[in-house]
Amino acid sequence: MNWHLSNRARVWAALVCALCAVVCAPVAAAVDEAEDAKNRIHFAGRQGALLQQISRDACFVMAGIQPQRYAESALSALRQFDVTLMGLLEGDDNLRINREGSVDLVARLNDIATGWAVFGPASQQIASGDLHSVPMAQALRLGPATFDQSEDVTREMIAHYSAQMADGLATTLWAAHQLAAYALKASNDVCLIVLDIDAPSRLADLRETMGQMDALIVDVANGAPERGVIAPSSRQMTKQLKRVSRAWSDLSVLLDQGIEGAPLKDAEKVTLANLSSQILLEVKTVIDMYLY
Repeated sequence: MNWHLSNRARVWAALVCALCAVVCAPVAAAVDEAEDAKNRIHFAGRQGALLQQISRDACFVMAGIQPQRYAESALSALRQFDVTLMGLLEGDDNLRINREGSVDLVARLNDIATGWAVFGPASQQIASGDLHSVPMAQALRLGPATFDQSEDVTREMIAHYSAQMADGLATTLWAAHQLAAYALKASNDVCLIVLDIDAPSRLADLRETMGQMDALIVDVANGAPERGVIAPSSRQMTKQLKRVSRAWSDLSVLLDQGIEGAPLKDAEKVTLANLSSQILLEVKTVIDMYLY
């Protein structure tokens, strides 16, 4: 009997400790408005690049282009998108953003979450080697739609939060993230053309994306006041943007082959994958310069 009471006492003690840990835990201080706005625009803009990375990586897995490497890349991007989407809605101490207070933006983010609930698992299945028609069709259908929603939300967040940031910083951060997104999207388009998946539509998308990327590189490298994009603030940033431009020029050679219908050799496919990944890393360095 005493043994039974002793165990019951242990259970209650554990429950009391757990309750105390919850009730007595310090409440995280809210992030100040300027930092919250900057981080929110940064992470919202990054979501678009993550979506394009997931689509590209899934296509590379389907095409057999270094499938293990790009399966791991896709799974990492999937985790980042998931955590960030929840953070943009509910707030996140690690991301240094507060809970979203705009009813309209919450509704828009929830719309993204609805598509993500299908696109994310479908892309994960593909990255895991499940190449059945259902997840492939879901990923191909919802990837572009979710990307468009993400871009719309970022545009709306800039309108809502940019007044709490330095002039032009919000638009410029987004433009930098778009450099990565467009390079990844173009690589995905070529991959789908190689696989002969809706090739005529992908060719049109590829031409449009390359034009957008060419114009955006000029805007970010020189500044575009009419678009709200500020010029590089240091010689180091200018040099880093030239690295992005050189990598894009090299990638464009292979993209042009896709447009012309010339088949890519296996080594060229790997080079294409490496160059788009290089642009992603080079752009990340540029974004860090804007942030810090």
